Amino acid sequence: MPSSKTTKANEPSGFDSDLLELKPFAERLEKWLTVEHDFVEGSLVVALEAAFGSGKTTIIEMWKGDLMKRRNAGEFCPMPVVLNAWESDYCGEPLVAILAGLQEALEDWHGEDKPKNLSEFKEAAKDVAYFGLALANGFVANATGLDPMEAGEATQARKDKRKPEVPDFIAHYRHRKDALNTLQKEMSEAFGGSTPKVIVFVDELDRCRPDYAVSYLETIKHVFNLKGMVFVLAIDYPHLMNSTKSLFGQGLNFPEYFRKFCHRQFKLPECEQQGYARLSAAYIKKYVHLETRRSGLPKGDDPQSGFSVLAACFRLNPRQLQEAFRIIGHAMSTEDEESVGNILWGYWNGLMLLSFLRVAHPAMFGAILAGNPNHHEIGRMLIAGLGSQKAEWWIKLLLTGSMTDSSPPGFLSENLTRLNYEVTPISDNQLAGEFKQGWGYGMGSESRLSNLCYRIESAATF
Repeated sequence: MPSSKTTKANEPSGFDSDLLELKPFAERLEKWLTVEHDFVEGSLVVALEAAFGSGKTTIIEMWKGDLMKRRNAGEFCPMPVVLNAWESDYCGEPLVAILAGLQEALEDWHGEDKPKNLSEFKEAAKDVAYFGLALANGFVANATGLDPMEAGEATQARKDKRKPEVPDFIAHYRHRKDALNTLQKEMSEAFGGSTPKVIVFVDELDRCRPDYAVSYLETIKHVFNLKGMVFVLAIDYPHLMNSTKSLFGQGLNFPEYFRKFCHRQFKLPECEQQGYARLSAAYIKKYVHLETRRSGLPKGDDPQSGFSVLAACFRLNPRQLQEAFRIIGHAMSTEDEESVGNILWGYWNGLMLLSFLRVAHPAMFGAILAGNPNHHEIGRMLIAGLGSQKAEWWIKLLLTGSMTDSSPPGFLSENLTRLNYEVTPISDNQLAGEFKQGWGYGMGSESRLSNLCYRIESAATF
């Protein structure tokens, strides 16, 4: 039984900070893996699909922490191993990278279910590393415990013992084949079983060079095809497909090609409104409201609802959302505390809208910066994302922020009518209503939104 002895200081957090509500998805997928493992030959391999920045690394780290937390509490569940394929890309040989991760897991394994053949596994891994691995010496030494000098001496010793009539390349092939057979025997003893004994999470595979990514998949299929092991590959499917086609040609039937490596593909759930609200609260604290370092938010203002509404409208993934909050934080960092407290709500909400536009729709942001915004295009996008009723306020903010003393008569009413809003036949000055107060009375000679764009771009240059 896994040991329950652990201190609070090193207790894995698991899904304790699950802002995206990914725990239910991970639980369902883990249950599916446990059952499906019985119906495949060898190891079970699945793909976890999502675009870059959507939270694949986040769910892997939380899932790993949850598994360790449960193991520490005495529950029988697979041992997690997390591998970053991109970090080992420069080494050129995925086999050693995977073996190093498994070896580390064996060393950290505690409880009655810990494999007893750690030393034998290490020796088998070293023996495989003796043959045909073109790796940097430092990586080999650190990852496998293999001394490159010792490896050279051992290889030479084997060479000296070969019979003269056997060509070197044949002896090399036979030694490597024997070494792989021994390694697979030791892995079977360590990780084999009728139920999943280890889950290997492979992250960043789609960021690797095409030849390395393919080699990684081939290695999993041919070397680690072992009952008792489960592989979860976190990938951006279109990116991996394009990368692989660049290697084999555009005529490659990638779905069929990938199917020989992967038994099933799962989509990472998209963030919902509540998830955006939690992310917004966390990012406000992290990037915007940093006392003594940044001025923070306008006094008395709670913009979290606005943040989460815009995040849901633009369907930003967590990484994009981080970037939007960094932009806001940078733009606010030039204000002193007294000035921040006096910022009008029109400017503040305009800054939010523009920061999200800069990340999600840079062309629209650029048009505002150039003084030539397409209000109809932005308005339609807001309506599509928020619905007509909720979008109306943001559209009015956009239009009034674009108005100047030289704006043509009927600018506001005509644009609202064009977006299918019923407009009372009154002047733009009356129609602007509360937004005059939000932006400050009087439109002035320059667009407020253009000025905010310049502010954002200036903050981005240092």
